[in-house]
Amino acid sequence: MVDNYLNLKNKVIIITGGYGHLGSAITEDLASLNAKIYCFGRNYNKFKTRFSHVLNKKIFFVKCDVTSEKSIVKAIKIILKTNKTIDVLINNAIDSKLRGFSTNISLKNLNLSFKNVIQGYFLMCKHCGEVMKKQKKGKIINISSLWGTHAPIKKMHLDLKNEPPISMVAAKGATNQLTRYLASALAEFNINVNLVTPGWFPKRKLGDTERKDFIKEITSRVPMNRIGKPSEIAGIVAFLASDKSSYITGQDFVVDGGYSIW
Repeated sequence: MVDNYLNLKNKVIIITGGYGHLGSAITEDLASLNAKIYCFGRNYNKFKTRFSHVLNKKIFFVKCDVTSEKSIVKAIKIILKTNKTIDVLINNAIDSKLRGFSTNISLKNLNLSFKNVIQGYFLMCKHCGEVMKKQKKGKIINISSLWGTHAPIKKMHLDLKNEPPISMVAAKGATNQLTRYLASALAEFNINVNLVTPGWFPKRKLGDTERKDFIKEITSRVPMNRIGKPSEIAGIVAFLASDKSSYITGQDFVVDGGYSIW
């Protein structure tokens, strides 16, 4: 049957940033495919608010600061108490409030961006990877960004000053190389490690009106002539989490409406 094509029933999936802008769409899609989802995060109230409308009982919250190795180890132990396996890890958490196009960044802010972008990915891969190595199977999916391979175009951001900072761009590039390295290192354990790279999925903050000129600047460079919907990320993540992607590793799946082909 088509409904069973991806066969995610009862797969144990950990996702960081699972109740955020893109993460919540991924979480809901995987839950609709009958996977068992554990959202690692720091704010239960945000999790509860985001999923209050979801009747599916396969979305769970686990308190975890993904920049803390001690917190990650504790959270993984909680998962393993009630499950025999960790089938899939999805790294999606990011906490980068710094914005603006500048090379004049302090060392403190550089280190903070790397901590909030790449440290959590590394630590989650390290500890979930150890579980998967013992199982001799597993899937790791790292959510990256166009800024892992492309430089921002300053004039696209108009007067908003919301360009990604140089530290985040560098950290996303590191995420991409971390993924390729792990794909090579973990292949012998039957662990697939891949990237998903979202294009333009601008987040509208509560109470904001959408800047039409900003959206026009974006869409004028996108062959499909529109921005992305969070739900449009979920499909490729579900595929990579399934057994249908068993011979795919070390690859970057770009979901950007064609932005990066020009």
